[in-house]
Amino acid sequence: MAFGQSCWVGVTSRNQLFFGIVVSAHSGSGVTQSVRLTIQLPPGLSWGSNAPSAAQGCSGTSPAVCTRELTRGDVGGVGESWVWNVVAERAGTYEIRASVTPTETDPDLTNNNVTFRVTVAPPTAPPPTTRPQVSASAVSIAPKRPRAGSTVAATVRARAGGAFVRPTAVRCTATVGALRVRGSGGAKNGTSTCVYRTPRGTAGRTLKGTISFRVRGTLITRRFSVRLR
Repeated sequence: MAFGQSCWVGVTSRNQLFFGIVVSAHSGSGVTQSVRLTIQLPPGLSWGSNAPSAAQGCSGTSPAVCTRELTRGDVGGVGESWVWNVVAERAGTYEIRASVTPTETDPDLTNNNVTFRVTVAPPTAPPPTTRPQVSASAVSIAPKRPRAGSTVAATVRARAGGAFVRPTAVRCTATVGALRVRGSGGAKNGTSTCVYRTPRGTAGRTLKGTISFRVRGTLITRRFSVRLR
């Protein structure tokens, strides 16, 4: 009667594998007997939470040696199987070697050894996060021809990914000549606005200002100038 073995490896998560092996009779009706199974893991692979144990008739880790009596199946053959967890330290190609030694005479020893090669791929990098494209309009002034001493509103429209969004951290600065003009900023969905009170007696001069704000973490700055009447 010839004995042989087969094994398989599957991936459960990134570097977590499961390793299974079957020892069975290849011909005849099969003789119930004990066999000794030896499994050698290469450097870089180690047993996981479900490892060869004394309850399974196993001892050692490198190699692990298991002794068990083969059981008779429904169709008269004999065999036994094991499944364990294996952990890979890093990506790479590994060879797991296994051999079986029966207690009965085995006329064919060529199928009692097997080498299984498994490749553990490196983790796949997550796709880069694409940020929505941010855009902003030029500054619109209201009224279009402001008078000195009146209020002037400067507004910028903002979008992210083509949709209007509410700007944050609105800041307003302006000057008329050497005079600083205080502005108050506000925002609503799609726009940021700065309102300035222009100084009296500055007709004919130019109000120059800056609006800055953030949209989805992107700093946007717009400048404007308008002549006062």
